[in-house]
Amino acid sequence: MQMINGFLAFTQCYIITQGKPMNSTLFYTVYMYQQSFEYYNTGYGAALAWVMLLIVGLITAVLFATKRFWVYEEGL
Repeated sequence: MQMINGFLAFTQCYIITQGKPMNSTLFYTVYMYQQSFEYYNTGYGAALAWVMLLIVGLITAVLFATKRFWVYEEGL
């Protein structure tokens, strides 16, 4: 869950530093926003969004597939 929440760390970074100085706090979501709305590379920004969706979906699928090894369900 923390890995997925790491992709969502947009608001804090964008409001406080906007990825500066020297891109030291440039998260993936901030980069995607900059490409889409500041530099008007909307196609590239949409491709970045699809990649992020695929990564989060893959992580979720792995977590669901391995759930039986780390989740205890008492009644079953």
